[in-house]
Amino acid sequence: MNRGCLPLAGRGLAVIVHVWLATLCLAVLVFTPHSRAATQEETNPFIWQSLVERLAKDGWDRDTVNFLYTKSGAVFDPNIMGNKVDALTERRFAQRTQRPEKQSDLGENPSEIPLEQSGYRYYLKPWVIAWAREYTKENQALLERAYETYGVPTEFQVAILLVESKLGSTLGDRKAFDVLSSMALTADFSLLEPHLESLTSTSRREYAKGYVAKRAQWAYTELSSLLKYASANNQDPTTIPSSIYGAIGICQFIPSNALRYGVDGNGDGRVDLFLLEDAIPSLANYLKQHGWTADLTEDERDKILFAYNHSTTYVRAISSIAVQLKNLSDDAPYSGGSCRASGIRHEGYPNQHEPLSPRSSPSGHFSNS
Repeated sequence: MNRGCLPLAGRGLAVIVHVWLATLCLAVLVFTPHSRAATQEETNPFIWQSLVERLAKDGWDRDTVNFLYTKSGAVFDPNIMGNKVDALTERRFAQRTQRPEKQSDLGENPSEIPLEQSGYRYYLKPWVIAWAREYTKENQALLERAYETYGVPTEFQVAILLVESKLGSTLGDRKAFDVLSSMALTADFSLLEPHLESLTSTSRREYAKGYVAKRAQWAYTELSSLLKYASANNQDPTTIPSSIYGAIGICQFIPSNALRYGVDGNGDGRVDLFLLEDAIPSLANYLKQHGWTADLTEDERDKILFAYNHSTTYVRAISSIAVQLKNLSDDAPYSGGSCRASGIRHEGYPNQHEPLSPRSSPSGHFSNS
């Protein structure tokens, strides 16, 4: 057995589990409500057994992992993978009857909706830009330090944080452990197939099955990375909030990128992406590692932003926000409030962490790769 991860499990997760076990008899488990009643299959605690065995085979302590699923009350949600696969399959087979469109230099279809018609338009409202400018001033020292270390201008740092997490005010309403577990479990296609509505032909089924196999493997890798991230930080992995596809923190990294690009900005020996002191330099480090330099051309810069989110509309949004932040005067009006309070949202437009886009990278969100 590969025991490469056992030290992590022993020192981190196992310690957390022992604390849980000591208090378990006093605990009342509260489960996150779902939009529909879970089926008996989805709530069956043994449904996770294949994941438990797989993680154990890869070096995680079996008892610890078993306890994580028992303690968390994780429910298999086939809709996380299923809804997107249905939409993607319909789009894929509809395109076969249409004339192929030219791809842009960034790899995307140029017919993608214009910025002013997308959900990103909300981030360009004057009061939102003013709010982001105020945020820049409040966190100037951290942002300038990241600029000096990694070369990423403060306006681009803030523009990304604004779109990714509304400057840290929205960190996701899911649990990364549940999300990634549900997606990883669909490696057994028989668990997902009854929930798919797009499998109206053999060719559609084969396409969906092959696609799900790749995405389920991605999710398993991210699940393992989440456990490593939690163990290193002495955190309970079952409580870490995330986006619908498992991105975490103020900068919304997938777990493997938290491990790869995360920076301990405050020197406490941990990388906590829910703290600005760590999230800001981590974001800047990600961009630098993807090629950000002081003498970038606009095209080179756009390709790096495209790595963070495989959407040309996203790239245009970040660039537009950054320009406005740089040009906004310090005395611009700002009435307070937050994006969350004012209902700013993507309105269904795919965000950075949408791992099921046909143009997404297999190692990212599938963007942030």
